[in-house]
Amino acid sequence: MPLVASPWVSRTTRRQAPVTLDLFTIAEGPSALLAALTLSSAAAHAATTTTLDFDPNDACGSVDCVNNLAISQSYGDSAEVDVIYDSDIDASGLNSMAYYNIGASDLVGVAWGNTTVFSGATEIFLSPTAGVGVRLLGFDMGAFTSDRTFPLAVRDGDGTALFQNTETKVESSTASSFAPATSAAWESATGIRIQWAPDVDVAIDNIEFETYALAGTPVIPLPAAGWLLLAGLGGLAFLRRRA
Repeated sequence: MPLVASPWVSRTTRRQAPVTLDLFTIAEGPSALLAALTLSSAAAHAATTTTLDFDPNDACGSVDCVNNLAISQSYGDSAEVDVIYDSDIDASGLNSMAYYNIGASDLVGVAWGNTTVFSGATEIFLSPTAGVGVRLLGFDMGAFTSDRTFPLAVRDGDGTALFQNTETKVESSTASSFAPATSAAWESATGIRIQWAPDVDVAIDNIEFETYALAGTPVIPLPAAGWLLLAGLGGLAFLRRRA
């Protein structure tokens, strides 16, 4: 398939609500400032949303992607999650998935299995760090040359199925979107595995997920310098009120 240049708008996002400290908070004294600093610390553990859209400027590492170039194992990684790409989970080691520009239904920029000889499923594993959970919000799948029917599963990190369909159908003309039912979230503290049966004509795109702090995970403690700052600002507030 020829490589066709097309305008690209990246949808990879990492969103967190900002927390600011203003002069009014400082003037209110140490209790108000402590509350604001605690909220700022907790915000570091707020849910973060990421979309893996396989932007050709990022998905292949230090070089721009071209058709069939390997997806970088660092693409999508963060302090909260390691994204692991494996085109054949039954073969030894990690077997790279590859980028393709167009041709998988109506998707632009996708990842596919990158081999014609499979012994196991293709998998993308969202592996969280300690104290972090992963919630999969959805993803798209397309087919290259003809309509495809194949097994598809979403599992937790231990392999327990959260969703599975042995006869998933994807049209070559229009991509199919997959998302959890509102009553059955795809989330786990052990990670999320997206697996589909070996099929060279199937590709994936727009993987959207959240990472979040697990219940009971301590917030970042306020460092000693923060307490000194708090004491000093509290003293200034006291003198300001007396004046």
